[in-house]
Order: sequence, then structure tokens, then C-alpha cells
Amino acid sequence: MVELDISRDANNSCSAMKPLARDKRPDNWAPHTDADRTRQGSNVNDSSMQREVDLFFRQEYPTLVKALRLFLPSPQAAGDVAQEAMARAYRDWHQVRKFDAPRAWLYRVAFNLAKSSLRRRAIEVRFARIERTRRIDESVQMERITLRQDLRKALKELPGRQRQALILGYYLEMTIDETSVVMECPTGP
Repeated sequence: MVELDISRDANNSCSAMKPLARDKRPDNWAPHTDADRTRQGSNVNDSSMQREVDLFFRQEYPTLVKALRLFLPSPQAAGDVAQEAMARAYRDWHQVRKFDAPRAWLYRVAFNLAKSSLRRRAIEVRFARIERTRRIDESVQMERITLRQDLRKALKELPGRQRQALILGYYLEMTIDETSVVMECPTGP
């Protein structure tokens, strides 16, 4: 990304634009990308700071992974979250190292990431369950349609009075006495 120095004339209109030299950034300039942070010196870039961050990571990473393994459902998820938390600590080490408790910051970030991971996983599981239920419902619906079509076909092949008796007795769940009244016939021999 090229930054431009816009010169203004007496009428406050732009008179010239030229690339802004890296050392001539405005006082209120703040880094917006990792490349900007690196140029500004935000990332770990000197050997003493590198040793400091290496020591912090060697001390905290194994314990962080163990803690996350107790919180998350799989060792893989724990490792992924621990690595992401460490990456964020490395990215922001220039600020993290100034905190009263950088270890607490690391664990807060890690557990926030873990909770987000669990929420995403819960949503994925719910969505998969809904999809499975929908597919089952569609399958059951198709089976019902097929059965209904087969039933209609079989009923059409029966003589009218037998068809009427089946519909009254099984579909409408009428008793034998109610069916005989509707069909105007005796109930038995």
C-alpha cells in the first residue's frame, strides 16, 4: 500500500501528491496491518525481545495446551486454540509484555478462543442435526406419498361397497355398528 503526502496550496486545494516517506508519517498515524506493525517496530524484532518471547512461550505453551485439553473435546482442538493464542501473543508482544500479568492475558485470550470454538461447533452440530432431520422428514414424506398412492390404487380395484366399508372402518375409525348405520346394512350374519 502506497501512502501519499498531499500538499495543499493557499486555497486549500491539492497541488501535489507524492509518496510519503516511511519516516515522515503523520504523528497520529497508527498501524493497520501486520506489515505496518512490523515497520513501526510493533512485532518482535530485536534479539532481547525475541529471547523474552521465546522464554515466555516455552514456559506457558505446555501448560496452556494441558488446560485447554481439559476444556475442549479433543487434543487437536486444544492444540489449535493454544497455537492461535500464542500467535496473537507473538503478534501483539510489544503490548502484551507491558501488562502486569501477560500470562493471564494469554489464558484469557486462549479461553475466549476456546469458547468461540465450542459455540461454532455447537452451531455446526445443531445444523447437521437439522439437516439430518430434514432429510429423514423428506424420506418419510416420500414414503407416505408412495403408500398413499398404493392405497388409492388398491382401493380403486375393490368393489364400491367393500371400498366404502374399508374407508369407514379403517380410515375414519368408525365402529362396526356406526359403519352398518352409514352403509344401511346389518352388522353380521
